[in-house]
Amino acid sequence: MNIEEWAIVVSVLTAAAAILAPWMLAVQARLAVVSAQVERMEKKVDRLLECHEQRIGECIRRAAALEELFGRVEHQQAQLAEVQARLQDLADVA
Repeated sequence: MNIEEWAIVVSVLTAAAAILAPWMLAVQARLAVVSAQVERMEKKVDRLLECHEQRIGECIRRAAALEELFGRVEHQQAQLAEVQARLQDLADVA
């Protein structure tokens, strides 16, 4: 290839680089923004998982407390039924 052909090739490559460079910089900037947003979201998800793990223990403790309370209520209802039956027997006798 002679000098003129090399000059054409170099000028075409230079023009292509001049056209593509701003676009590539814009894409790189957008990717940097997306990367930063993904990193922030990852931190938020990690915090949510930690909070969820803490809440699971609290929910288990509260569920156990509710079961205990329901057991007490059932026991008291049984006692009230016995008292009612005794009162009914006393009312029948009198």
